[in-house]
Amino acid sequence: MTKKDLKALATSVFNGALSEKLVDDAKKLDGRIRELRKGHIVSTFNKFKDSVLLKEYSDMAKEYKDDAEEMPFISRLEEMRNITRINRAIFDILDAGKEEIKRAIETIKEVQDSIDNNYQFVNSAKWRY
Repeated sequence: MTKKDLKALATSVFNGALSEKLVDDAKKLDGRIRELRKGHIVSTFNKFKDSVLLKEYSDMAKEYKDDAEEMPFISRLEEMRNITRINRAIFDILDAGKEEIKRAIETIKEVQDSIDNNYQFVNSAKWRY
C-alpha cells in the first residue's frame, strides 16, 4: 500500500467513527440502559420490550452496562470521536497547506468545546483506574 492508499483508508475509518448513526445508536442504547436502571419494578411488557430492543446488545458484558451508569455510551463515543478529530487535525497539519492548517485549527477548537461540555464524565472515568 502506498502512503496515499493508507491515508485514504484512515480517512474512511475516521468518517466511520464520526458517523451520525453511531451517535444515534449510542443515544438509543443510553436510553434503554437508563430505562432498565430505574428504581421501580419493570412491567412484563417492558421486560419483553427490553429483550427485543436490546437483543443486538445481549452479548454486551454486564461490566459495560454498569459502566453506562457512570459514563454514558454517548460520552464514551464522544471521547473516541475527539481522538478521531485530533487524528484528522494531525493529517491536516502534516499536509501543511493553508486550507489544511485552517481546518486543523477549527477541528482543535471543536475538540476543546467538546471537552468543555463533557468534562464531568471524562474526569470521573479517569478516577476509576
